[in-house]
Amino acid sequence: MTAATYQYVDLPDASVVTTRALLTARENITDTVAARAMMCIHGGAGFGKTLAVNICLRALEPGEDVRRDHLPGPAHRPRGAPRMVHRPRPGR
Repeated sequence: MTAATYQYVDLPDASVVTTRALLTARENITDTVAARAMMCIHGGAGFGKTLAVNICLRALEPGEDVRRDHLPGPAHRPRGAPRMVHRPRPGR
């Protein structure tokens, strides 16, 4: 995967620096995928959330397409739209 594919960066010889945050994201994403669960990664604009997810998912399954769902938060929900609420089943 070239740098241009990730985050629209078109720099020759660009590479991703492995930070503690990236290692934590990789560990959490690996555990989430293994558990067939869902997770949320949050942070400020430009903190590298999308880059971290793309890098980690690509490393887990190099031959697979990476697809993400971006669900709008409460501020983006139109009036009258149902809320997505998780309620654990009894006994779980």
